Amino acid sequence: MADLCGAPLGPVSRATRLRRDVVPTVGAVGAAASPPTGRRRRALVGAAIAAALAFLAAACGGGAAPRSGSGDDTADGDAAVVVRFALVPTATWNWLVDSGELEAWENRHGVRVEASNPYAPFTAFVSGHADIVLVPALDVPSFADSGERTPVVVGKHSTDRSVVLTRRTTQADDLSDVVEERIAVRNELGSTLLWGLIAAQAHSLELRDGSGDFDFVVSSFDVADVVERGEAAACICFPDQSVAELSTGMLHTLYGGQSAGQMYTHLAGLGDAEPLDEVLVAEAGWLAENPGLADAFLDLWQRGLDAWNRDPRSVIGQYPQMFSVESDEQIAWLADYVSGRNWAAESVRITEAERDQYLRSLGRLRDLGLIDADLGDPGVAVEGRR
Repeated sequence: MADLCGAPLGPVSRATRLRRDVVPTVGAVGAAASPPTGRRRRALVGAAIAAALAFLAAACGGGAAPRSGSGDDTADGDAAVVVRFALVPTATWNWLVDSGELEAWENRHGVRVEASNPYAPFTAFVSGHADIVLVPALDVPSFADSGERTPVVVGKHSTDRSVVLTRRTTQADDLSDVVEERIAVRNELGSTLLWGLIAAQAHSLELRDGSGDFDFVVSSFDVADVVERGEAAACICFPDQSVAELSTGMLHTLYGGQSAGQMYTHLAGLGDAEPLDEVLVAEAGWLAENPGLADAFLDLWQRGLDAWNRDPRSVIGQYPQMFSVESDEQIAWLADYVSGRNWAAESVRITEAERDQYLRSLGRLRDLGLIDADLGDPGVAVEGRR
């Protein structure tokens, strides 16, 4: 089954099901925009970043959002302002819907959010059917030169929580102990790229397909289960998707349980500027036209982050299906895990230090050949900069 963008639909979250009365505005699907020239692209990015910096510097809650977003004219002549938001199912968004925060925000700002869960949110973005997407930060350059739409990173959701897991009988402490072994990954982007930086910096190893240092296997199934069955020596996994294996001790973590975010922060000497993982990305043209609306959307997302950071156990218990937990014991285990390794951002706004480390990471990925050398840096909106 495909969504209206032509992308295969991923699992539909409860939040999306609650909003099935909203029909996405598709527009002229078959009309392809002319790819912007280098000069036009730079001008567009510059304008968008200037607008983004302006809205991030503005005071919060400064009145209703401008009525210049996507949407059709209503009968009374006012624009029906719509924000088209694409994301994989996440508890933060579900909480915003179920708590009534989203509805209150929509009523306060005169805006309607059309949320969709395409299998790959950037597909909706690139094809022109999303104004804002939630995606892994290290994936953004792959779409920055797509030719038709220019992404600008405007907010952060989390740092990288992924860990490397092996069987409990394995006498391995880090990646250097599983050289030439099979490593299971969900894909070769996102967290896999960050672990590639860690492998290079800590061990001078190439963690990528065809490098000779590791035997990569990409699995769309539960990669922790691949390790448990003995079909791979290790996996790059998310702890909240491997609760059964970790809570029972069937698998154990390398690097003393440190996540990719924690490891890279230490190796790169980042201080408090942990590497960005999931980020909110807006389309440059839309952002330039709707700085107040983008600012208001970040305020909405902040409320979801606050709910998680205030009481993660409550959110886990409310949405167990999103955290692979099936019992009160597993909920308690994950809540305890999060208390020492919370991956959610405290603030949705991006600091200058976080922007700088993100761009340095992209440069290092290019130097190592982990991403194409000709991929440019996306724009990044920094809090407090005009």
